[in-house]
Order: sequence, then C-alpha cells, then structure tokens
Amino acid sequence: MKKIALILSIVLFLACAKNSVLTIPLPSFQAEFKEKSQHTDQVAYNLLQMQKKNEYSSYFEDSILKIRLDEELKLLTQKIEEASVKLLLAKGYDLSKTKQYKLKESIVVLIKEEFDREKTDFLKGKQVSSNLSLELEFQASFNKVNDKNKVQTQAGVKTKLEPIAINYPIKSDEGIGNFKESISSIPTQVNANLKEAVLDIDEVLRTFYYEVLSSLNENIKAEDSQAEVIRMQTQEGIIIFE
Repeated sequence: MKKIALILSIVLFLACAKNSVLTIPLPSFQAEFKEKSQHTDQVAYNLLQMQKKNEYSSYFEDSILKIRLDEELKLLTQKIEEASVKLLLAKGYDLSKTKQYKLKESIVVLIKEEFDREKTDFLKGKQVSSNLSLELEFQASFNKVNDKNKVQTQAGVKTKLEPIAINYPIKSDEGIGNFKESISSIPTQVNANLKEAVLDIDEVLRTFYYEVLSSLNENIKAEDSQAEVIRMQTQEGIIIFE
C-alpha cells in the first residue's frame, strides 16, 4: 500500500508540475529617439491597417495562445504607429501642418495551423497537437499630399515563423478534474507546456518590429537632403535612433 501511495504521489506531483501556469509578460516594443521635434499637434497620417488571414482550427480559436496573440498584435500595431511618427519627426518633417504629408501603413497577418492529432489523456483529458506557423508582411508609402510629381517612398518587410509544434489543452468533461490543465483568459498567463511556443512567437514579433522600423529608416529620406543618416541600433531590447 505504501508503494502504491508513493507512486500515486509522484504521478500527482509530476502532473501538477507539468500543468502549472507561468506568467510571461507581453513582448516589449520600444524605440527611443535622441532627436525630438515639437511639431506634434496635428499629425496627418493614416492609422495603420491590419488584415488577418486565419487558417486555424476551432481548437486554436479557444486557446490561450489565440488570446495572447491578439493582444500582442494589438500592441505591435500601436507601437509601430507611434514609432513611425516619431521617426518622421526625427528626420525633420513638420507634421503639424494638416494634410501636408501622408503616411499609409498596412500589416497582413497569416496565422496557419496544420492539425496533427487529437488525443485523450486519463489525467489531463482531451488535448490537441498541431503545427502552427505565423507570417507577417508590412507595407508603407510616404509622400506629400497633392504632389503628383513626387514619387511615393515605399517600404516593406516580411517575417515568418516556421511551423512550431504545440500541444494545448481543450476544455472537456473527460479525465479527472483535479488533474486537468487550466486555461486562463489572461494573455500573460500560459500553461507550462506552451512556454516554448510563446517565446518563439514573441521573438518573431520583436524581430518584425525591428525590421519594420529599419525599413522605414532606410527608405524614407530625411527632409533635408544634407542631413546625416539616422543611425539605428539596439540596446537591452530597445531600438535607439541617433
């Protein structure tokens, strides 16, 4: 009996350890500009447009990964909008004059899931395994309004997350309730077995953010053609423009 009790205790401990919930903050998208302009009262530019192309199952739709990714994309959009305007200001453009300049930006997000298999575990209930990939494409154009002779400045990047294996729990009545993994609705709380997938996605989004700003910096020339090129570097996760 003691051996059986010991074995059950070990199984329970391992199940609880594997099913623990981790707190992982949303990725940080930060850009610091050394040169600042005061002409920020009436910025004339279009809000960034995001289009999502979803090719995933209902399993992913109900998962914490989907909740987290939605919040990350919302944050990413906001930070790109803010950094784009600050970059234009740093390049010497006076954006206080309404409709003098026009900046168009768009992001297309493709979330694709290839269903692998569904399985039922005696302790954890129903689970699903699949391969998830993520693709992000950015396009931008910047020009003077009503200046038909001026060629639009264009920028664009494309970032892709190669398929990653994920194994997330599904709410069901199967299995033993005390041992089932919980699904949080809080985007910063994820199941331990999703840690690697979460960190992979975070890294791709951070890379995309860096590449977007790099493309804008390289393709949008300074308002003063004699001005020095703005140098871009990273330091402790922060993109710095000098």
